[in-house]
Amino acid sequence: LDRVICCYDDMPALVSRSTALAARAYAVVLPIDSWAARLAVWGQHRLAGLFGWQYRMFAHSTREVDALAQAAGLERRFYRRMGIWQVIVYGRTG
Repeated sequence: LDRVICCYDDMPALVSRSTALAARAYAVVLPIDSWAARLAVWGQHRLAGLFGWQYRMFAHSTREVDALAQAAGLERRFYRRMGIWQVIVYGRTG
C-alpha cells in the first residue's frame, strides 16, 4: 500500500482487509508518526475546508498498523525511514 493508508480515513478496516489478502508479504509506505505529520494533516484539513477540496489526508499511528499486521499473522521484516516516509515490509509467520 504505497502511500494509500494516509489517504484513507478508516485505516483499521483498510489494513485488516488487505493484510488478510497478503499471502506471503505485506508492504506499506506511510508518513512517519510524528507531531509534524499531525500538524501537516491539521493544516491540510483547514485548507481543504477553506477551499472546498474533497481530498483529505490522515496521520495514522504506526503502532496501530503494526498491531493490525501482527494480529493478521504478519511480522515486521524490514523498516526504513526515507524523509517524511517510512517503508515497512511484513512477512507471514510460520
